[in-house]
Amino acid sequence: MKRPAYSELVARWKAASKARMGRLVKIGEASGYPLFAWELQGAGPTIYLSTGIHGDEPSGPVAVTQLLERPPPWFLRCSWLVFPCLNPWGYERNSRKNAKALDLNRQWRFRREPEIAAVRRVVGRRKFDLAFLMHEDYDARGFYLYELVKEGRPGGEKILRAIRPHLPLHPLRRIEGRNVELVGLIRRGGNFNYHRRKRWPEAFYLVHGHTSHLYNAETPSSGFELAARVRAQRSALRAAVAALA
Repeated sequence: MKRPAYSELVARWKAASKARMGRLVKIGEASGYPLFAWELQGAGPTIYLSTGIHGDEPSGPVAVTQLLERPPPWFLRCSWLVFPCLNPWGYERNSRKNAKALDLNRQWRFRREPEIAAVRRVVGRRKFDLAFLMHEDYDARGFYLYELVKEGRPGGEKILRAIRPHLPLHPLRRIEGRNVELVGLIRRGGNFNYHRRKRWPEAFYLVHGHTSHLYNAETPSSGFELAARVRAQRSALRAAVAALA
């Protein structure tokens, strides 16, 4: 599978929107690139989905684009707010950072960066039953998952089972300085000492007032085909939605 250009992704989102698969909205610009959100209304849970905040992690934008083009029944049953590529400048250059050499996933406490400000304007005071963030990790030897659940039933084990046909699980017992609860699973509660930290990731912003149930999925970006990583992202999302039932 070839990594598509950002312009191709945008064209595919627009075509899907014209086919009435949802509503594509331009929400701003950053470094000369348009930023988009996608909304779809369903009768089921309300879900926040984002990806592409690090431009060198392509599996998420590709997986989301496939879902928007051909949404399966489980997807259509939910209400979605989707940000299909949060860092288009970085995506085009295969760069983790944006045009200002900033890691956007450390900028969520404030509205200083246009990419972050655009999302925060759209989100406003909305609440979500689930937030799902798609990432990749260059150093990982398999898939792993952050699970942040303040209320409701954890679904991390179900997600890991859904991944196994596509990718191995990351085998280490410590990931990014944190102990795993199970192989491939880092589970956290809701106490993050928000106000002591100036550099908030997207997960902090969302758990601080917008959701009590969040997953951050990490596929291994080195050593595995893009197609397998895309399948893993899609399977992880489907399992996360199913775990809400």
